[in-house]
Amino acid sequence: MGKSENQKSKLIRLAYIFLENTDDRHAVTIKELIEMLKYYEIGAQRKSLYDDIRILNELGLKIVSYKSGGNTYYHVEKKLFDIAEIEIICDEIQSSKFITEDKSKEIIEKLKKLVSKYEAKNLQRQIHVEGRIKSMDDSVHKNIKIICEAIWKNKQIEFRYFEWDANKNPKLKHNGKIYKISPSHVHIDNQNYYLVGYEDVTDSENKIKHFRIDKMVDLKLTDINRRSEGIILTKEISTYSQKHFSMYGGNKKYVKLRFRESLINAIVDRFGRNILINKVDEEWYDTYVEVVVSRQFYGWIFGLGKDIKIVEPADTVREMGEILDEIRKNYL
Repeated sequence: MGKSENQKSKLIRLAYIFLENTDDRHAVTIKELIEMLKYYEIGAQRKSLYDDIRILNELGLKIVSYKSGGNTYYHVEKKLFDIAEIEIICDEIQSSKFITEDKSKEIIEKLKKLVSKYEAKNLQRQIHVEGRIKSMDDSVHKNIKIICEAIWKNKQIEFRYFEWDANKNPKLKHNGKIYKISPSHVHIDNQNYYLVGYEDVTDSENKIKHFRIDKMVDLKLTDINRRSEGIILTKEISTYSQKHFSMYGGNKKYVKLRFRESLINAIVDRFGRNILINKVDEEWYDTYVEVVVSRQFYGWIFGLGKDIKIVEPADTVREMGEILDEIRKNYL
């Protein structure tokens, strides 16, 4: 084995070389590996590299080989993420209006290190962060870090909450009230980030609350343990957004919806494939779904037009009619 002052880092450096320089379309020979290691002042012999590749495989870095033109070529077979997965993640980062332009570029640069330099170059051609609608500050990123720390440490958080006034200036709600919340999880809905958590207040029946994370200020981690009542189980989170519309609160009810065949895709997209859909006649279909009835739910129904209607319960049907009457007055 060749000797050098950097010999102890040989295995780690070799792993980086494979990750950066190889993929399904690009491979290296043993001779090329020796030259690459020499650049980092690490000596290597052919026999030792065979042993190193075997060890890297045992450690979980899958390296495969093939013969071509009398040479043997080596490359990483499968990485933590493939290029398509990285592109999906990058696209989500670019489209998020609450990740600043600088933070978007910083995260994408980190993600590029998970693929080879050839894949990273192609990825760069598809990344366009400039000119997108982006947040001007990094408050969402900072707040999410604190929320995640609170969940990990099983602690409550406290913060103040604001809304925009007519002059587009932030105005603290309830005279700067300090909200004390047991955080359950972070939820993404319609490109907005929400905290879902439990507020232990005596004058409220619905103690599970939603807060836009970009509107939380003075967020702090406390020494008080979370209330277990507000911790939504992981298996329940996946169906959470199906019942809530834009994360607004309201009474949870089972409602019967009647709709035409043209809206089946919209219904399944909203409520999932586990719902039962019954054919009423040649024109209409029914389904029962559990939703949180709010103005946003009614707005979703309204947006689908004349091809859907609420059939039950009677009070929900009546309230929908009253809202439509209110709206109609604005156009008389």
